[in-house]
Amino acid sequence: MDGTSHPQLKDHVVVYLDILGLTDQIRESDEPQVLFENYYSAVGSALEKLQWGTEGDHPMWRHRTFSDNIVLAVPVTSALSAIAEFQLSLALAGWFSRGGAAVGKFYIDEHIVYGPAFLDAYKLENETARVPRVLLTQELAQQVKKYLKYYSDPAAAPQNEYILNDGDGQMFLNYLSAGWLDEAPDGSRETLASHRDLVVQRLAEYREQPHIYSKYRWVAVYHNFFCEECADVNSLAVPYTDLEPRPQRLAPSTKTRDPRDRWDETAGST
Repeated sequence: MDGTSHPQLKDHVVVYLDILGLTDQIRESDEPQVLFENYYSAVGSALEKLQWGTEGDHPMWRHRTFSDNIVLAVPVTSALSAIAEFQLSLALAGWFSRGGAAVGKFYIDEHIVYGPAFLDAYKLENETARVPRVLLTQELAQQVKKYLKYYSDPAAAPQNEYILNDGDGQMFLNYLSAGWLDEAPDGSRETLASHRDLVVQRLAEYREQPHIYSKYRWVAVYHNFFCEECADVNSLAVPYTDLEPRPQRLAPSTKTRDPRDRWDETAGST
């Protein structure tokens, strides 16, 4: 199907992405053509960042997009930093994504997407990712750990820049690192500011929908970690007033209450 009589499974890095909230927007949008054009443009712009190199007659990067899912594949393990750039490009266009990245046997052409690496990436996205992060399978994580050992100072390894450990022990792509360039601090600050503003907007939009709000809260915590630990620009963090709204009384009182007073649980009873 690819012009040869014997298609071959080859080792690839495979990423399976799900675009957060797109399914609901497709079903509910009052302007479906505008939504489609915006999404089409965002995916196209992100893909342009991956179009380097060829393998025989084919681009080195192969991809398929169907509805709110995207499959990316490349036959080299140095691809993770480029995938981070792809994820950042989508996020800055308003399309946050979660996914899984796997390494293993894979085949793709215009007719078929096939292989255990695809299944591993899909399973990781579907069962574990939960929030807008691209997780690495255990096999890929072990490869990253092996690369770190090549450096006398692991903190100086490039993998230490574009991969992070999350609180649950999962490795994920540090996509904001793709937008931070020490040699271009002004542009990097603009990128972080744009990302912050999008996150603040989504937190406000979904504050009363906890299952969605929690996903953007994770993005906000990640954004603030990056500002503090990676870029040292706390001024571009998501304000904690947006991140953690305080509880409120059902009916605010204008009176000053003695903190020793207790609620009478029998009030109103007979």
